Amino acid sequence: VYLALIVAMQRDLDGAERRARVGIEMAATSPVILALARATLGGILLLRDDSAAALVEARAAMDLLEQLGGVEEGEAMIRLVHMTALAQEGETEAARDAIAEAHARLRARSERIANPAWRRSFLFEIPEHAQTLELASQWLDGVKDAPPEGSSKSRHSLLGVADAPLPTKR
Repeated sequence: VYLALIVAMQRDLDGAERRARVGIEMAATSPVILALARATLGGILLLRDDSAAALVEARAAMDLLEQLGGVEEGEAMIRLVHMTALAQEGETEAARDAIAEAHARLRARSERIANPAWRRSFLFEIPEHAQTLELASQWLDGVKDAPPEGSSKSRHSLLGVADAPLPTKR
């Protein structure tokens, strides 16, 4: 799965897709890794402009995530791929609901971090977290999650591929 992400960052989407599919086969007995593998494949399919197939993978990843009650590593990416696929497929209300849920989950997780500098880093320096906050501020009324002074701005990317568009509010 991580090799698929690395290959995607190198913009070899054919190679990345092959590796993600192998990752899905290898993760069949591990629901946590399987969720991440399916979201990775979904993200690669989004980069290939195949949002219908991406949504199938994203929904499967979200189903696993919900069955597990969450995962430590990759949850933000799973949610980001899901909300992006929903938006790309024109499921605006479902995308808005997914963004609201991801935002609430991210904020709840951040509240468990006592150190303000670490909390700020968690929210604004992890690309999937910063992108989730950015989408929430665009899509949801009353959310103003701007990065604090001195923190890096979120780059528009998916799976680390720069300039990959995130969904815009319709």
